[in-house]
Amino acid sequence: MTPKQKETANRPVSRANQETTTFVGTILLIDDDEISGQTLEMMLKTLGCHVIRVENGVDALQVINSSKLDLIITDLCIPHMSGIEIIQHVRQRSLNTPIFVITGFIETLLRDKSDELKISEILLKPIPLKVLSEKVIPYLRPAAKL
Repeated sequence: MTPKQKETANRPVSRANQETTTFVGTILLIDDDEISGQTLEMMLKTLGCHVIRVENGVDALQVINSSKLDLIITDLCIPHMSGIEIIQHVRQRSLNTPIFVITGFIETLLRDKSDELKISEILLKPIPLKVLSEKVIPYLRPAAKL
């Protein structure tokens, strides 16, 4: 890959007229792994998203109960509460917020419960920017042009 190709490979999605399209939306990112969390947060911000990042279930519930969210992205294994428990809390409140689960391992039980829990996506870490963008963008709104 040439240096120019590497430079453009990680840019946000572009339209045919070469204008960079950015998106708006508020995403709750729940991940207790410092490096993974920071990396995902940075990737989401390149799309133009407002990202609220927390590292445990207690903080996640506070944000869920007090914020209008366009998307929730949660790891399965986090302190104080599992990702599954967070999803159950969201669904018990009758919130239709799309939820992505990120995990470092494939869990058969999760795949079996994904319909019941209304999980929008299950993504295996590490998540390439292109894959994350393709999955997240449909849940966001294009930013208004000035």
